[in-house]
Amino acid sequence: MIWNEWSSGSRNWQFGPLAPDEVFYEYMGPSIFTTQVGLQKLLVYKSSEHAGGDYFIAVETSDEVIGALKAGRLSVRGALTQPKCWLLDLDLDLEVQRFEQAPFRAVSNLLPETGIPLYADMRTAADSVQQANSPLAFKYFGDELQDGLMPLDAFKNLVTSTYDFVRRLFVPPALVASKAADLLAFPMRQPVLASLLIAIDHPEIDERRLRRRYSTKNLDPKELEEQAEREGARYVEGVERTVERASSGRGMKTFARDNFSLLDNLADIVPGERGDVSRLQLTSYLAGQNVLLDLDREVGERIKHAYKEARDDTVDVTGMVAGTIDKSHLLILRPDRGREITCYIAPDVFNDLLARGELNSGRRLLLSGSFQKRVRRNLMQVENVRLL
Repeated sequence: MIWNEWSSGSRNWQFGPLAPDEVFYEYMGPSIFTTQVGLQKLLVYKSSEHAGGDYFIAVETSDEVIGALKAGRLSVRGALTQPKCWLLDLDLDLEVQRFEQAPFRAVSNLLPETGIPLYADMRTAADSVQQANSPLAFKYFGDELQDGLMPLDAFKNLVTSTYDFVRRLFVPPALVASKAADLLAFPMRQPVLASLLIAIDHPEIDERRLRRRYSTKNLDPKELEEQAEREGARYVEGVERTVERASSGRGMKTFARDNFSLLDNLADIVPGERGDVSRLQLTSYLAGQNVLLDLDREVGERIKHAYKEARDDTVDVTGMVAGTIDKSHLLILRPDRGREITCYIAPDVFNDLLARGELNSGRRLLLSGSFQKRVRRNLMQVENVRLL
Protein backbone atom coordinates (compact mmCIF):
# COMPACT_ATOMS: atom_id res chain seq x y z
CA MET A 1 0.00 0.00 0.00
CA ILE A 2 1.07 3.60 -0.67
CA TRP A 3 -0.36 6.36 1.50
CA ASN A 4 -0.80 8.94 -1.23
CA GLU A 5 -2.93 6.44 -3.16
CA TRP A 6 -5.30 5.89 -0.24
CA SER A 7 -8.56 7.56 -1.24
CA SER A 8 -11.21 5.43 0.49
CA GLY A 9 -12.26 5.49 4.14
CA SER A 10 -15.06 6.97 6.22
CA ARG A 11 -15.24 10.47 7.66
CA ASN A 12 -17.96 9.62 10.18
CA TRP A 13 -15.74 9.31 13.28
CA GLN A 14 -17.79 9.38 16.49
CA PHE A 15 -15.14 9.46 19.25
CA GLY A 16 -13.57 12.90 19.06
CA PRO A 17 -9.81 13.59 18.88
CA LEU A 18 -7.40 10.88 19.96
CA ALA A 19 -6.21 11.56 23.51
CA PRO A 20 -2.81 9.89 24.16
CA ASP A 21 -2.67 8.00 27.47
CA GLU A 22 1.00 7.06 27.29
CA VAL A 23 3.42 8.49 24.73
CA PHE A 24 6.45 6.30 23.96
CA TYR A 25 8.01 8.35 21.16
CA GLU A 26 7.44 11.93 20.09
CA TYR A 27 8.62 13.84 17.05
CA MET A 28 6.65 16.97 16.14
CA GLY A 29 3.80 15.50 18.13
CA PRO A 30 3.04 12.04 19.51
CA SER A 31 4.36 9.38 17.15
CA ILE A 32 3.90 6.14 19.11
CA PHE A 33 1.31 6.15 21.86
CA THR A 34 -1.66 4.40 23.42
CA THR A 35 -5.19 5.76 23.55
CA GLN A 36 -8.61 4.58 24.63
CA VAL A 37 -11.35 4.55 21.98
CA GLY A 38 -14.62 3.31 23.41
CA LEU A 39 -13.86 -0.03 25.06
CA GLN A 40 -10.71 -0.60 23.04
CA LYS A 41 -7.14 0.22 24.05
CA LEU A 42 -5.23 1.13 20.89
CA LEU A 43 -1.55 1.30 20.07
CA VAL A 44 -1.06 4.07 17.51
CA TYR A 45 1.95 4.46 15.22
CA LYS A 46 2.77 7.43 12.98
CA SER A 47 3.67 6.02 9.57
CA SER A 48 3.89 9.08 7.31
CA GLU A 49 3.08 12.78 6.97
CA HIS A 50 1.14 14.97 4.59
CA ALA A 51 0.51 18.71 4.28
CA GLY A 52 -2.44 18.87 6.66
CA GLY A 53 -1.51 16.20 9.17
CA ASP A 54 -0.21 12.65 9.53
CA TYR A 55 -1.06 9.09 8.60
CA PHE A 56 -1.24 6.62 11.48
CA ILE A 57 -1.80 2.90 11.90
CA ALA A 58 -3.66 1.74 15.02
CA VAL A 59 -4.25 -1.74 16.43
CA GLU A 60 -6.04 -3.06 19.48
CA THR A 61 -3.50 -3.84 22.18
CA SER A 62 -3.13 -5.18 25.72
CA ASP A 63 -1.04 -4.66 28.83
CA GLU A 64 0.93 -7.80 27.93
CA VAL A 65 1.92 -6.37 24.55
CA ILE A 66 2.75 -2.92 25.92
CA GLY A 67 4.80 -4.44 28.75
CA ALA A 68 6.89 -6.48 26.30
CA LEU A 69 7.30 -3.45 24.01
CA LYS A 70 8.49 -1.17 26.83
CA ALA A 71 10.84 -3.85 28.17
CA GLY A 72 12.56 -4.15 24.79
CA ARG A 73 11.50 -7.77 24.27
CA LEU A 74 9.02 -6.96 21.50
CA SER A 75 9.72 -4.88 18.40
CA VAL A 76 7.48 -2.01 17.29
CA ARG A 77 6.49 -4.06 14.26
CA GLY A 78 5.68 -7.02 16.48
CA ALA A 79 3.46 -4.89 18.72
CA LEU A 80 1.57 -3.68 15.63
CA THR A 81 1.18 -7.14 14.09
CA GLN A 82 -2.52 -7.87 14.51
CA PRO A 83 -5.01 -9.47 12.10
CA LYS A 84 -6.90 -6.18 11.73
CA CYS A 85 -5.54 -2.63 11.72
CA TRP A 86 -6.99 0.85 11.41
CA LEU A 87 -5.75 3.35 8.84
CA LEU A 88 -6.09 6.84 10.30
CA ASP A 89 -5.68 10.26 8.70
CA LEU A 90 -5.26 12.73 11.58
CA ASP A 91 -4.89 16.49 11.53
CA LEU A 92 -2.31 18.23 13.72
CA ASP A 93 -4.76 18.25 16.66
CA LEU A 94 -5.19 14.46 16.36
CA GLU A 95 -8.71 14.84 15.03
CA VAL A 96 -9.66 11.91 12.78
CA GLN A 97 -10.30 13.09 9.23
CA ARG A 98 -10.65 9.62 7.70
CA PHE A 99 -10.46 6.03 8.96
CA GLU A 100 -10.68 2.55 7.51
CA GLN A 101 -10.13 -0.98 8.75
CA ALA A 102 -7.67 -3.15 6.79
CA PRO A 103 -6.02 -6.57 7.14
CA PHE A 104 -2.42 -6.67 8.35
CA ARG A 105 -1.08 -7.85 4.98
CA ALA A 106 -2.36 -4.63 3.38
CA VAL A 107 -0.35 -2.38 5.71
CA SER A 108 2.72 -4.49 6.50
CA ASN A 109 4.91 -2.44 4.16
CA LEU A 110 3.99 0.72 6.11
CA LEU A 111 5.41 -0.55 9.40
CA PRO A 112 8.99 -0.41 10.74
CA GLU A 113 11.46 -3.09 9.71
CA THR A 114 11.65 -6.32 11.68
CA GLY A 115 13.59 -6.41 14.95
CA ILE A 116 13.52 -2.66 15.68
CA PRO A 117 12.80 -2.01 19.38
CA LEU A 118 11.01 0.97 20.86
CA TYR A 119 14.15 2.88 21.85
CA ALA A 120 17.55 3.22 20.19
CA ASP A 121 19.50 2.04 23.25
CA MET A 122 17.71 -1.31 23.18
CA ARG A 123 19.03 -4.27 21.22
CA THR A 124 17.11 -6.04 18.48
CA ALA A 125 13.74 -7.37 19.62
CA ALA A 126 11.40 -10.25 18.80
CA ASP A 127 8.69 -9.68 16.20
CA SER A 128 5.85 -11.56 17.86
CA VAL A 129 4.19 -11.50 21.26
CA GLN A 130 4.47 -15.28 21.52
CA GLN A 131 8.24 -15.15 21.03
CA ALA A 132 8.65 -12.12 23.28
CA ASN A 133 6.80 -13.69 26.20
CA SER A 134 8.02 -17.30 25.95
CA PRO A 135 10.76 -18.38 28.37
CA LEU A 136 12.67 -19.92 25.46
CA ALA A 137 11.97 -19.59 21.74
CA PHE A 138 13.57 -20.60 18.46
CA LYS A 139 12.63 -18.77 15.27
CA TYR A 140 13.92 -20.30 12.05
CA PHE A 141 14.07 -18.36 8.78
CA GLY A 142 14.71 -19.62 5.26
CA ASP A 143 13.53 -19.56 1.68
CA GLU A 144 11.44 -22.68 2.26
CA LEU A 145 9.95 -21.34 5.51
CA GLN A 146 7.62 -18.66 4.23
CA ASP A 147 3.94 -17.78 3.76
CA GLY A 148 2.67 -20.32 6.27
CA LEU A 149 3.89 -23.27 4.16
CA MET A 150 7.02 -25.40 4.36
CA PRO A 151 8.18 -28.87 3.31
CA LEU A 152 7.03 -31.49 5.81
CA ASP A 153 10.51 -33.02 6.07
CA ALA A 154 11.96 -29.60 6.91
CA PHE A 155 9.36 -29.15 9.67
CA LYS A 156 10.09 -32.62 11.08
CA ASN A 157 13.86 -32.10 11.06
CA LEU A 158 13.68 -28.71 12.75
CA VAL A 159 11.25 -29.88 15.44
CA THR A 160 13.38 -32.99 16.15
CA SER A 161 16.63 -31.00 16.34
CA THR A 162 15.02 -28.40 18.60
CA TYR A 163 13.60 -31.10 20.89
CA ASP A 164 17.00 -32.79 21.20
CA PHE A 165 18.60 -29.43 21.99
CA VAL A 166 15.98 -28.49 24.61
CA ARG A 167 15.95 -31.81 26.47
CA ARG A 168 19.72 -31.54 27.01
CA LEU A 169 19.32 -27.98 28.19
CA PHE A 170 17.21 -28.44 31.29
CA VAL A 171 18.92 -31.20 33.28
CA PRO A 172 18.79 -30.39 37.02
CA PRO A 173 22.02 -31.37 38.85
CA ALA A 174 19.98 -33.63 41.15
CA LEU A 175 18.89 -35.71 38.14
CA VAL A 176 22.18 -35.91 36.23
CA ALA A 177 22.92 -39.37 37.65
CA SER A 178 19.53 -40.73 36.55
CA LYS A 179 17.69 -40.86 33.27
CA ALA A 180 15.67 -37.65 33.49
CA ALA A 181 14.05 -37.73 30.06
CA ASP A 182 10.80 -39.24 31.35
CA LEU A 183 10.66 -36.92 34.39
CA LEU A 184 10.98 -33.59 32.57
CA ALA A 185 8.30 -32.23 30.28
CA PHE A 186 8.70 -29.21 28.02
CA PRO A 187 5.33 -27.57 27.24
CA MET A 188 5.38 -26.05 23.76
CA ARG A 189 3.12 -23.29 22.60
CA GLN A 190 1.39 -23.67 19.26
CA PRO A 191 4.01 -23.47 16.45
CA VAL A 192 3.75 -20.46 14.16
CA LEU A 193 4.55 -20.88 10.48
CA ALA A 194 5.69 -18.19 8.00
CA SER A 195 9.18 -18.80 9.22
CA LEU A 196 8.94 -21.38 12.01
CA LEU A 197 8.56 -20.27 15.62
CA ILE A 198 8.93 -22.94 18.31
CA ALA A 199 8.19 -21.41 21.71
CA ILE A 200 8.94 -23.41 24.87
CA ASP A 201 7.29 -22.79 28.23
CA HIS A 202 8.83 -23.39 31.66
CA PRO A 203 10.03 -27.00 32.19
CA GLU A 204 7.80 -29.20 34.32
CA ILE A 205 8.50 -32.28 36.44
CA ASP A 206 6.22 -35.31 36.20
CA GLU A 207 5.62 -35.68 39.94
CA ARG A 208 3.88 -39.05 39.62
CA ARG A 209 6.90 -40.64 37.95
CA LEU A 210 9.25 -38.82 40.30
CA ARG A 211 7.55 -40.43 43.33
CA ARG A 212 7.49 -43.90 41.77
CA ARG A 213 11.27 -43.99 41.27
CA TYR A 214 13.26 -45.02 44.35
CA SER A 215 16.25 -42.75 43.62
CA THR A 216 14.10 -39.62 43.16
CA LYS A 217 11.02 -40.14 45.34
CA ASN A 218 12.24 -37.78 48.08
CA LEU A 219 13.19 -34.91 45.74
CA ASP A 220 11.19 -31.67 45.69
CA PRO A 221 9.60 -31.24 42.21
CA LYS A 222 9.43 -27.43 42.50
CA GLU A 223 13.11 -27.24 43.40
CA LEU A 224 13.92 -29.52 40.45
CA GLU A 225 11.97 -27.24 38.11
CA GLU A 226 13.87 -24.22 39.43
CA GLN A 227 17.17 -26.08 39.02
CA ALA A 228 16.21 -27.05 35.47
CA GLU A 229 15.44 -23.43 34.58
CA ARG A 230 18.71 -22.21 36.09
CA GLU A 231 20.62 -24.86 34.14
CA GLY A 232 18.83 -23.81 30.96
CA ALA A 233 19.78 -20.18 31.59
CA ARG A 234 23.40 -21.18 32.22
CA TYR A 235 23.43 -23.11 28.98
CA VAL A 236 22.00 -20.17 27.04
CA GLU A 237 24.85 -18.07 28.45
CA GLY A 238 27.22 -20.61 26.90
CA VAL A 239 25.41 -20.30 23.57
CA GLU A 240 25.70 -16.51 23.85
CA ARG A 241 29.48 -16.78 24.38
CA THR A 242 29.71 -19.13 21.41
CA VAL A 243 27.84 -16.73 19.12
CA GLU A 244 29.99 -13.79 20.28
CA ARG A 245 33.18 -15.77 19.59
CA ALA A 246 31.94 -17.00 16.21
CA SER A 247 30.85 -13.48 15.23
CA SER A 248 34.33 -12.15 15.96
CA GLY A 249 35.89 -15.03 14.01
CA ARG A 250 38.77 -15.33 16.50
CA GLY A 251 39.84 -18.23 18.67
CA MET A 252 37.07 -20.63 17.67
CA LYS A 253 39.36 -23.66 17.43
CA THR A 254 40.46 -23.46 21.07
CA PHE A 255 36.97 -22.47 22.18
CA ALA A 256 35.45 -25.49 20.42
CA ARG A 257 37.87 -27.89 22.09
CA ASP A 258 37.22 -26.38 25.52
CA ASN A 259 33.43 -26.40 25.01
CA PHE A 260 33.00 -29.49 22.87
CA SER A 261 29.79 -30.82 24.48
CA LEU A 262 28.16 -27.41 24.06
CA LEU A 263 28.99 -27.28 20.35
CA ASP A 264 28.01 -30.92 19.89
CA ASN A 265 24.49 -29.94 20.90
CA LEU A 266 24.41 -26.54 19.18
CA ALA A 267 25.79 -27.55 15.78
CA ASP A 268 22.59 -29.37 14.81
CA ILE A 269 20.30 -26.32 15.05
CA VAL A 270 22.42 -23.42 13.73
CA PRO A 271 22.12 -22.39 10.06
CA GLY A 272 24.84 -23.38 7.61
CA GLU A 273 25.74 -23.27 3.94
CA ARG A 274 23.46 -26.23 3.24
CA GLY A 275 19.97 -26.76 4.58
CA ASP A 276 16.62 -25.03 4.74
CA VAL A 277 17.55 -22.55 7.49
CA SER A 278 19.32 -19.31 6.62
CA ARG A 279 18.90 -17.60 10.00
CA LEU A 280 18.07 -18.54 13.58
CA GLN A 281 16.77 -16.21 16.26
CA LEU A 282 17.00 -17.59 19.82
CA THR A 283 15.37 -15.73 22.70
CA SER A 284 15.56 -16.59 26.39
CA TYR A 285 13.92 -15.10 29.45
CA LEU A 286 14.83 -18.04 31.67
CA ALA A 287 15.68 -17.22 35.29
CA GLY A 288 15.51 -13.47 34.69
CA GLN A 289 17.52 -13.47 31.45
CA ASN A 290 16.87 -11.10 28.56
CA VAL A 291 18.76 -12.69 25.68
CA LEU A 292 18.14 -12.40 21.95
CA LEU A 293 20.68 -14.04 19.66
CA ASP A 294 20.57 -13.69 15.88
CA LEU A 295 22.66 -16.20 13.90
CA ASP A 296 23.01 -15.99 10.14
CA ARG A 297 24.58 -18.57 7.85
CA GLU A 298 28.07 -17.10 8.22
CA VAL A 299 28.09 -17.32 12.02
CA GLY A 300 26.41 -20.72 11.97
CA GLU A 301 28.93 -22.08 9.51
CA ARG A 302 31.81 -20.91 11.71
CA ILE A 303 30.30 -22.81 14.63
CA LYS A 304 29.79 -25.93 12.52
CA HIS A 305 33.32 -25.73 11.10
CA ALA A 306 34.92 -25.30 14.55
CA TYR A 307 32.88 -28.23 15.86
CA LYS A 308 33.96 -30.50 12.99
CA GLU A 309 37.61 -29.53 13.47
CA ALA A 310 37.39 -30.29 17.19
CA ARG A 311 35.55 -33.55 16.55
CA ASP A 312 38.27 -34.72 14.15
CA ASP A 313 40.97 -33.88 16.71
CA THR A 314 41.34 -34.91 20.36
CA VAL A 315 38.38 -33.69 22.42
CA ASP A 316 37.74 -33.24 26.14
CA VAL A 317 34.36 -34.26 27.56
CA THR A 318 33.27 -33.88 31.19
CA GLY A 319 30.45 -36.02 32.50
CA MET A 320 29.16 -38.67 34.85
CA VAL A 321 29.45 -42.45 34.63
CA ALA A 322 26.08 -43.93 33.67
CA GLY A 323 27.22 -47.57 33.44
CA THR A 324 29.90 -49.98 32.22
CA ILE A 325 30.15 -53.03 29.98
CA ASP A 326 33.06 -54.72 31.70
CA LYS A 327 33.83 -57.48 29.18
CA SER A 328 34.12 -54.97 26.36
CA HIS A 329 35.97 -52.34 28.45
CA LEU A 330 33.25 -49.84 27.65
CA LEU A 331 32.05 -46.95 29.75
CA ILE A 332 28.75 -45.12 29.20
CA LEU A 333 29.35 -41.42 29.92
CA ARG A 334 26.53 -38.95 30.43
CA PRO A 335 28.07 -35.56 29.52
CA ASP A 336 27.10 -32.36 31.31
CA ARG A 337 25.55 -31.41 27.97
CA GLY A 338 24.85 -33.56 24.95
CA ARG A 339 24.00 -37.19 24.25
CA GLU A 340 25.41 -40.19 26.10
CA ILE A 341 28.76 -41.43 24.77
CA THR A 342 30.03 -44.99 24.54
CA CYS A 343 33.68 -44.73 25.61
CA TYR A 344 36.27 -47.42 24.86
CA ILE A 345 39.14 -47.47 27.40
CA ALA A 346 42.32 -49.54 27.03
CA PRO A 347 41.86 -52.83 28.95
CA ASP A 348 44.66 -52.28 31.49
CA VAL A 349 43.45 -48.75 32.31
CA PHE A 350 39.80 -49.82 32.42
CA ASN A 351 40.46 -52.79 34.73
CA ASP A 352 42.59 -50.69 37.08
CA LEU A 353 39.92 -47.98 37.36
CA LEU A 354 37.22 -50.62 37.83
CA ALA A 355 39.15 -52.38 40.59
CA ARG A 356 39.62 -49.08 42.45
CA GLY A 357 35.91 -48.25 42.23
CA GLU A 358 36.49 -45.21 40.01
CA LEU A 359 33.92 -46.30 37.41
CA ASN A 360 30.97 -46.54 39.76
CA SER A 361 27.73 -44.98 38.56
CA GLY A 362 27.68 -41.23 39.29
CA ARG A 363 31.49 -40.81 39.26
CA ARG A 364 32.54 -37.63 37.48
CA LEU A 365 35.31 -37.91 34.89
CA LEU A 366 37.10 -35.78 32.32
CA LEU A 367 37.85 -37.94 29.29
CA SER A 368 40.14 -37.04 26.38
CA GLY A 369 40.24 -38.87 23.08
CA SER A 370 38.97 -39.15 19.53
CA PHE A 371 35.25 -38.67 18.94
CA GLN A 372 32.85 -40.22 16.43
CA LYS A 373 29.32 -38.89 16.02
CA ARG A 374 26.74 -41.64 15.57
CA VAL A 375 22.95 -41.75 15.20
CA ARG A 376 22.05 -43.49 18.46
CA ARG A 377 24.99 -42.95 20.79
CA ASN A 378 28.29 -41.20 20.04
CA LEU A 379 31.56 -43.14 20.35
CA MET A 380 34.84 -42.07 21.95
CA GLN A 381 38.24 -43.79 21.90
CA VAL A 382 39.62 -42.64 25.26
CA GLU A 383 43.26 -41.67 25.46
CA ASN A 384 43.31 -40.12 28.92
CA VAL A 385 41.09 -40.31 32.03
CA ARG A 386 41.07 -37.64 34.70
CA LEU A 387 39.18 -38.16 37.94
CA LEU A 388 37.16 -35.19 39.15
